[in-house]
Amino acid sequence: MVFTKSSQTFQFNLLADTLREDVAHAVNIPLLDLRGEVQSETFRSTLNTNSFKFITKIRSGKNFSNSFLADTVIKWENACDVFKSSNINVVKIRIGLVLSLKGGFLKPIVMSTKFFAGTWFGKGLNIYSWIHIVDVVGAILFLVDKNSKGIYNLVAPNPVNSKNFMLEISKKLNRRIILPSVPIKLIKVLTGKMSELMIFSQNVSCEKIIKQGFEYEFKDINSALENLLK
Repeated sequence: MVFTKSSQTFQFNLLADTLREDVAHAVNIPLLDLRGEVQSETFRSTLNTNSFKFITKIRSGKNFSNSFLADTVIKWENACDVFKSSNINVVKIRIGLVLSLKGGFLKPIVMSTKFFAGTWFGKGLNIYSWIHIVDVVGAILFLVDKNSKGIYNLVAPNPVNSKNFMLEISKKLNRRIILPSVPIKLIKVLTGKMSELMIFSQNVSCEKIIKQGFEYEFKDINSALENLLK
């Protein structure tokens, strides 16, 4: 999404209206008016696809893997740089796995786990860099208010591996994991290049936005799932 000077207030209000019901549902509070004056000239969001390998930590830099998704992000972000020539601030946000029961990554996993069909892939050591929907909205508002520019990773401070992620969900739902893990080789044979969407591993740093002063409401997977699955 891009906010330009001529339409920044309208587009930001549209974003707020789109997200505010999700936020209200997630935190179990009345609908909030998230509207506000946009100070950043331009705002762009992209999916974080820096790497699908086991590495120490991905920071807000230019490290990309050689994959279709990474190539898409590179082209997507580079296209936004045209605004810089007009002295317009550009903020590129790379969003991790957003946790919300309204859709996305979490909803199908919760449904399968409720029917004892949940499990993990391989040894379950691949890292999920996740973020609660409430913190996604909060971080966007924070960056706009600060008139920020540059690249920011929107992920929670404490990533979790896929096995512990599934175990936490099963515990919250009071459902056992009875299925064996799915072998990585089988996934690659059945899905080919699309397997990267299922077995990716990202240990992403949110250090940059924290240093700017942003405070997360849900820092660990336990509190996030406790809120969403209560």
